[in-house]
Amino acid sequence: MTLALTEDLSPGASLVLANSVASIFMRHNRAPEPAELRSFIAEYDTYLSNT
Repeated sequence: MTLALTEDLSPGASLVLANSVASIFMRHNRAPEPAELRSFIAEYDTYLSNT
């Protein structure tokens, strides 16, 4: 979260990024690869758009 805010992401975008990293880490017990993270965020965006 801190890194995202340091990189000047909005608070909402920072929260999405932090949640995505945490979710992947909790599922796989490792840090996400960049492509994996992009895919997860895209799925998360689709989910939020449909609710």
